[in-house]
Amino acid sequence: MRTPVPGPQRGGPGRWPCAARKRTTANREVAVSKTPIVFGSTTGNTESVGDDIAKILEKNGHNVTVVNAAKATVENMAEGYDCIFLGSSTWGDEDIELQDDLVPVYENLDKAVLIGKRVAAFGFGDSSYTHFCGAVDAIKEKSEQLGAALLGDP
Repeated sequence: MRTPVPGPQRGGPGRWPCAARKRTTANREVAVSKTPIVFGSTTGNTESVGDDIAKILEKNGHNVTVVNAAKATVENMAEGYDCIFLGSSTWGDEDIELQDDLVPVYENLDKAVLIGKRVAAFGFGDSSYTHFCGAVDAIKEKSEQLGAALLGDP
């Protein structure tokens, strides 16, 4: 059984992340949430983890939609959803470079209307590079600047 995640960024004490409402099943409350997982993946690693995250969320009562960033519509992307997962690998020696398909999503994230939404970022990188998993940091920073509450941060 999952343990509720405490803290104001995660919906307050005893609340499930991304939970907008609850339903009762067999005398117990289960979190119900609509959650898109938008990923940019070149080698398939980020896509695979996005699929794994979806399976875990679905197993715990969430309604999940997995979307390749190449096919994502950014405008009002957060509308109708309780939280959003954004995933990207990190490229580049000198600067942080997001995965190619996620770049337009990132650059237009202000059109997604993230104010008050919960956002989680996930990704991959090579630890031998200066900006190891820097795409995750960039996504988190921009999401927070746009008014999102970050999941996974204390």
